[in-house]
Amino acid sequence: MVAAFAAAGVLAASSGKNACALVTAADVSSALKAKVGAGTRERLGAYDTCVYRSGKATVTVKTRPLSHAAYGGVVRKIPGVALKASDVSADAWVFFIANGEGLDDWKGGAEVDLVVTGTGANAVLQLKALSKAARARL
Repeated sequence: MVAAFAAAGVLAASSGKNACALVTAADVSSALKAKVGAGTRERLGAYDTCVYRSGKATVTVKTRPLSHAAYGGVVRKIPGVALKASDVSADAWVFFIANGEGLDDWKGGAEVDLVVTGTGANAVLQLKALSKAARARL
């Protein structure tokens, strides 16, 4: 019985993506045009999360396995203003938060949520570059 639970745990853990591998420190450094160190990886509920920092700038990458139908429900619940980002993908949405912007996207059974804060007007371009990197690895 214990072996069955252990095997189930391995399968559950392997069904998600590593957020720090999905968007790497090199990707973030390139997008911010500033050196960042290794990301801080953490599991937050269903999300695998990675946070990168450089000065006042913070990039947060969250990912989780999610069906396309469930992703549609997530999009409907984005608070505030959300705009379709069809130049990124048919499933991408940009949203606005205090001191930054976010982008939520879906590909191949995974949701990817990117948030950039502290970078001013460049956040949209940075999100596009980071989303491109993430989509290439999904």
